[in-house]
Amino acid sequence: MARIEKKARRPITRKFWTYLRFLPNWLQARIIRSKFGVDYDLPEGLIFRQAETEDEIRQALKLVHDSYVELNYMDRTESELRFSAFQALPTTVILIAKWEDEVIGTISIVPDSGLGLPSDSTWDLSKYRKKGKLIAEITSLAIKKSFRMRRGKLLLPLCKIMFLYCEKVFKLDGIVIATTLEVEPFYLHVLMFEKVVAKTGQRHSMVKGNPSTCCFLALNEELKETYKKVYNHLGLNRNLYRYFVVENTKNIHLPNQKSALQAYNHEKNIANSNIMKGDPSLTRDFKLEERQVLNNLHVNKAGLPPSLQDVGDFEKSRAEARFDVRFRAWCFFRTDVQPTEAHLIDVSGNGFRVNLRNTDRHTQLGERLVMVLEFQGQIIHCSAVVKWIKLETRLGCELSDSLMEWQHIMAAIHSEIHQELPLPSKKAA
Repeated sequence: MARIEKKARRPITRKFWTYLRFLPNWLQARIIRSKFGVDYDLPEGLIFRQAETEDEIRQALKLVHDSYVELNYMDRTESELRFSAFQALPTTVILIAKWEDEVIGTISIVPDSGLGLPSDSTWDLSKYRKKGKLIAEITSLAIKKSFRMRRGKLLLPLCKIMFLYCEKVFKLDGIVIATTLEVEPFYLHVLMFEKVVAKTGQRHSMVKGNPSTCCFLALNEELKETYKKVYNHLGLNRNLYRYFVVENTKNIHLPNQKSALQAYNHEKNIANSNIMKGDPSLTRDFKLEERQVLNNLHVNKAGLPPSLQDVGDFEKSRAEARFDVRFRAWCFFRTDVQPTEAHLIDVSGNGFRVNLRNTDRHTQLGERLVMVLEFQGQIIHCSAVVKWIKLETRLGCELSDSLMEWQHIMAAIHSEIHQELPLPSKKAA
């Protein structure tokens, strides 16, 4: 523990961040990159992983709450937890830094869903969703006060596990982050984000109307080459290319994935804890639209508070649970010669959502398609009809035929999440 608590040479203060943003960009970049160092020899007792227990989730939410209250990003709440509809999504993942039994740092990944992203309330993110791009928002970053001034000793590993989850678990094309003006240079000049809009200072409703900025980072091979160009000539303790791209970090624990069904580790998030059900104040102010989406996506209805279990006639027409998972697939439209690559997302017994990738085609309501995907070594195809369209590449489709293969997929998802439903045998299918 002594190594963790060792004082940094000169702490990075809020005043430093405030002054920094008034300097020219080239000077900002040079100064801020010199302030962060990589530690490859972290203590064994310090681990970085997904929050797995109700206690870890609660500690993380309280850490964010206390940090945001201190920074005047929110008012103190009855529960003393930072909680919104986005934290309640079954697909949101909370990552933590844990020292012994204490959560000392946290960051969350909120994949795009029926609720959209937190930054949608302030910025237009439609250009990043075009051509079926899969994006998520990074939010709720907090480090315990007594551990903050360590020149990246906790921040950089939190960023690294966030990158690994986005790339290897969620398989995202890009990430969005809303941040304060003071620390914007860190994301622009250290992590290489780009501004969503040139103008900054918009008042963001998710942080009590404080002036904010929104940044985007494309997760691709070009980003790795940028890191290599910027950092690979530097010494080992400042070489973020080696740290983020090349080297493994023994303190970072990733899930062992068997299939796309485990991408969200449903058993280890808020959806399957008693946090929401045990404290009605957390969901009391949710909007009707938010309640509808949450009710529709949650698998474990028993874990939801009564206020989210019955949201009226809207949900009666969609009685089956929907599961937010990822499958690579190909869409064959009857009017096209070549198939369109896609991600099949948000599946139910009646249909699915599709994100078309790298295409400019104009899909029509009522258009019929055949979806082909590989699942557990089998090639499965199904026919569907387009029922709704968003941003031209996000389609809601209803199955037009009932297939035993599709029932096999749904049973596998139930089994993966609940660990209790047997798969139908191939002989039965």
